[in-house]
Amino acid sequence: MQALLRRFLPPRLVLSVGLASIGIAGLLVGRAISEPTVRADDPNLQVDQNRGQATPPGPDSTPIPGATPDKTIPDWYVPYLNQEKVAPKFHGEINGIQLGAASGPTPSCAKTEIEPNWAVATLGTPFDLKLKALPDRVSLWGEPRVGLCADDGRVMWAMAILQVASGPYVNGMGGSVQVGRWESVRWASQEFLADRVTAGTIAGRPAVFADVGPSGFGQAAVFVLDKEIDGSTMVISSNVSLDYLKIIAEGLYR
Repeated sequence: MQALLRRFLPPRLVLSVGLASIGIAGLLVGRAISEPTVRADDPNLQVDQNRGQATPPGPDSTPIPGATPDKTIPDWYVPYLNQEKVAPKFHGEINGIQLGAASGPTPSCAKTEIEPNWAVATLGTPFDLKLKALPDRVSLWGEPRVGLCADDGRVMWAMAILQVASGPYVNGMGGSVQVGRWESVRWASQEFLADRVTAGTIAGRPAVFADVGPSGFGQAAVFVLDKEIDGSTMVISSNVSLDYLKIIAEGLYR
């Protein structure tokens, strides 16, 4: 997907989208974790016998099956992140969307132009993201981008980056959401844990959901099949719950 972004977008936007889709979770971990007194009975903590102090969980520690994360403990998230690194990932097609793909079909066009008046360019087209219907606590980060084919003037993709303020659906101080609607693109390179990928619907359309799991860190995602453009809408978050992501995705079709 990064290669696809580099093909169509200016370098600064590629960087912004890349940060929104892969690395932000790690940056927010330090901000989201407080450091109160260590709880002595936490099985994932080890005691340094020389200093009598608790040390962070090691790289091989994993959560107790069925346990609820105790977010009052320093480094509580480490066992969950360790588990996710080695857990099986989903690769394949579900509800018409291919996940974990290295490449796939892209819009057919010799040259792409960026349309500065994104609202006018998408009005009345399948690429209208209905951004005026965003839920509370969700706002645009910068201006949306719209790509036109210079050959025939058609819209090929529309993208926006959203900010989500802290609240019950957000892990930590806040989250971000990348929205993209792409002609001919029904695949994504992102990998999600196999047991957290499910099929469903958004606005009556086939959709795929990927959850972040009990730690709350990382990416949740909603992929919606858009048959009228032979493509899809991708809504990918950092530190925003899947439940809230579904609400945002539904709003994109109002």
